[in-house]
Amino acid sequence: MNFKSFAILFLFFISFGNSNAQTDEGGLTRILFIFDASNSMNAPWQGSNRIEIAKRIMQESVDSLRNIENLEIALRIYGHQTPLLPGQQDCNDTKLEVPFGKNNWDQVKSWIKYVEPKGTTPIARSLEKAGGDFPECKNCRNIIVL
Repeated sequence: MNFKSFAILFLFFISFGNSNAQTDEGGLTRILFIFDASNSMNAPWQGSNRIEIAKRIMQESVDSLRNIENLEIALRIYGHQTPLLPGQQDCNDTKLEVPFGKNNWDQVKSWIKYVEPKGTTPIARSLEKAGGDFPECKNCRNIIVL
């Protein structure tokens, strides 16, 4: 999937999530965003680079979710801690930077604003770790946006 297709899919998901953010029983919906801050995000795209476009889309998405009741968000970032060096890859470069909580919108936006792409792309490890990012909860709808 190319970056343009990914961006369109991401926007579609956010639009869908906006209209269906509450569970049928009125329980809590939690969205974990897994954000790519790997070195490949430095590549140029449409007069900018991938990371700047992804940051803008993410900032707008967080703002669009801000006033939805019974919704919490969290942010896991990968590829942002260890620089990519020839012959070395940090396949554990993934971290939950903003855990689920009420009114953490600005925290998420701040991380997105200042994160710099550096390293490798541990998507599988990030998804593996994501399961543990969701606190125990009955009557919750858990969503991951990669």
